[in-house]
Amino acid sequence: IGSKVSPKWLEKWLTNPKDYLPKGQMPHYSLGRGAVQALSAYLMTHRNEAIDKMADAEGDYEAGGTVYREAQCIVCHVTKLDYADNPVGGDIGPSLLKIGNKVNQRWLTAFFQNPHSFLPYTKMPGYHFSEKEALDLSQFAVEEWTDYDLLDAEEQEPALPDGTPEQV
Repeated sequence: IGSKVSPKWLEKWLTNPKDYLPKGQMPHYSLGRGAVQALSAYLMTHRNEAIDKMADAEGDYEAGGTVYREAQCIVCHVTKLDYADNPVGGDIGPSLLKIGNKVNQRWLTAFFQNPHSFLPYTKMPGYHFSEKEALDLSQFAVEEWTDYDLLDAEEQEPALPDGTPEQV
């Protein structure tokens, strides 16, 4: 997980998982700030050396949009909201609406190249994207599906829910 998400995102998730994924399975444990920071620090030590060694690279947003449309990602994933804030897209895979807030681009590029090496039983097809296609698609994803209001809020310390004991 340490090569996939940022420490700030992980702390926010551990503080209140339903803020990010309201229908998610993760229970709310009412952890105090110290416990959240300690657990986050521990989880961030679990890293993928191959991803950490990947060079930071920027893909082509427009080319990534083409890969997205050709792969028909919207069939399985929610990728936007309609005028009434209803999700648009499939429900087979996870919503992509805030994927840019959650994962880093290196991890996403590696995942697009071989999703089954990360999640052996995933329903995500193995598209056999080239390195360039995977990089372009990840560039498109992190630009297209980042909630910038949420990003600004993530710069602040995560708020503890009411009644949370401040303990480790």
